[in-house]
Amino acid sequence: MKDQEINYLKEKLISERKIAVERLRINQEFIADTNIKENLGELSSYDNHPADQGSELFEKEKQYALEKHNLSYLRQIEDSLKRIESGDYGICEFCGNNIGFERLNAHPIAKLCIECQNTESIDSDARDLDKDRPIEESYLEYPFGRTFTDNTDNVAFDGEDTWQDVQRYGSSSGPQDISVNSLIDYENAYIGSEERDGLSEVVDSVDNEGYRKQLPKTD
Repeated sequence: MKDQEINYLKEKLISERKIAVERLRINQEFIADTNIKENLGELSSYDNHPADQGSELFEKEKQYALEKHNLSYLRQIEDSLKRIESGDYGICEFCGNNIGFERLNAHPIAKLCIECQNTESIDSDARDLDKDRPIEESYLEYPFGRTFTDNTDNVAFDGEDTWQDVQRYGSSSGPQDISVNSLIDYENAYIGSEERDGLSEVVDSVDNEGYRKQLPKTD
């Protein structure tokens, strides 16, 4: 880019920085002056029902989100000004080509040219955000899962047995979820409902009456 274009964009970034700093100052003052109890006009901030404070909580969270957004924007502006001083401003961080004055005029903090911004290799990260789960989830277990002993020789009352006893009284996986599972009634609405409690072999489930029915008829 030409020197006059760089100088123009630098002045634009400085102007944007002043606006962002003032916006951040106003937002921080608003957060400091906001008191949920005073806004409600109640003697206590603990109301009869937590939902009664939903609107006030939303506004508080919104102000913190705006503050975070402004801080991020300021950091990007400062980074752009540093890149102007080092001579790296206007160069795409992905392909190394010029970003172009038109794009920078519209978006002064841009670090990628329009081609790289739209390329599949860049945007694929955004499309995979739904798979970007916290690493802690790989260590989380379902209820009582840490004490399941299905793959061991342990025959004691374990976590799975505990979960079965609890889940038979109801859970989020019931007949109401028939569209997403194979449940048909409350008799099999829990894990392992088909298991033969107290039995180790199929033959153990045959009672005296069933045994008599299997005997040949005699005159």
